[in-house]
Amino acid sequence: MNDLKKGKLVSALFMAWSALYMVVVVASFLQDSKWIQMVVSTPGYLLVVFGCYSLSAVGFGLATFPECPQAMRDLCEEIKAAKDDLSDRRKKRSN
Repeated sequence: MNDLKKGKLVSALFMAWSALYMVVVVASFLQDSKWIQMVVSTPGYLLVVFGCYSLSAVGFGLATFPECPQAMRDLCEEIKAAKDDLSDRRKKRSN
């Protein structure tokens, strides 16, 4: 299953859970308006908390991104080889 299908599945499950949550839990607390406000705002609060966690996980991953010294050396060698090849081609054209 690719990531797009997984994302759609997770979104659909979250929406179904939220709808069920609203219907069942809110209906049971209709007597007190304080509880209604708290119960209605809980899915939004959880979504914001999940977003904050996701952003912090991505930020931490970027901040602690492992360096690859061997890949850097290989890339520098490839750049040098490409520059040498380009200069050789220029010399051949000028002759």
